[in-house]
Amino acid sequence: MTQSSKKAILLVNLGSPEAPTISAIRRFLAEFLSDPNVVDLSPFRWRPALYGIVLPTRPKRLLADYQKMWNFYHESPLLYITKNQTQQLQQLLTECTVKFAMTYGEPTIRQTIDELLKQFIDELIVIPLYPQYSISTTRPVFQQVMKALEHKNNCPNLTFISSFYQDDLYIEGLVANIHEAYRKQPFDHLVCSYHGIPLHYAQQGDPYPTHCQKTTKKIQEKLDVPVTVSHCYQSKFGKAEWLTPSLTDHLQSLVQTGVQRVGVIAPSFTADCLETLIEIDEEARELFLTVGGTSFTFIEALNNSPIFIQCLAQLSN
Repeated sequence: MTQSSKKAILLVNLGSPEAPTISAIRRFLAEFLSDPNVVDLSPFRWRPALYGIVLPTRPKRLLADYQKMWNFYHESPLLYITKNQTQQLQQLLTECTVKFAMTYGEPTIRQTIDELLKQFIDELIVIPLYPQYSISTTRPVFQQVMKALEHKNNCPNLTFISSFYQDDLYIEGLVANIHEAYRKQPFDHLVCSYHGIPLHYAQQGDPYPTHCQKTTKKIQEKLDVPVTVSHCYQSKFGKAEWLTPSLTDHLQSLVQTGVQRVGVIAPSFTADCLETLIEIDEEARELFLTVGGTSFTFIEALNNSPIFIQCLAQLSN
């Protein structure tokens, strides 16, 4: 970067409801699940189901979980952690402007880019906080960035970081969290659980499962604890066939093969959220212990670990 140039970095995560209320959860889900990248059914088929079944019922089922997380963080954990990641990256890269946005909910990508353009930036680096590329997560970020810039007269040079699933610092951060969790509560088997996607996405060319498999392999190569490692997917939504094995099926299978002490990490999440704090640390834990496991170790996401902030700084250069 030259002395006179102005560089901005935009971190983007998925988003969350603005409050732990049924109405706020419903608004968030309406926006999120209306994106054809997320649910690629015909609108004529999907919208009646979304507005007639999903939105009237799902917010009520999620309300208690969101309220529980809000009570601990005093806001959405995803928002809280993303703010901290942004602040720490800003402290490290003082010569740049660092902002964050959400694909769904606030602050929006369009609003945040508009604010940055008012500063007459010359370069914009967009980092979706999804290490593994997917049609359902990374592509919506790219589309919204392009939409925000398409009619601007002062369009900056744009760099879009589409994935970082094998980045050395990213892997180092995951392995450090695994080692620390193992030190506190040893386990015999490590499960790498990734957010799932519909199987037909992968069949149509989405590289996501390949990226996940390569991340797991990298983690396994760097581990310095005596554990076996496996790989699964979670958070299935709807009736379509998704990537397998599912986390729930996999945990039951592990117990049947004699595994009693397990550690679970979710490498596709760079910030703890509903899918890690509730789905893994509570629901998967309860399942594993109920079917015969004796010890369940939840391994937190990278969140604002110094290694991950260094990873983001390196991706920005």
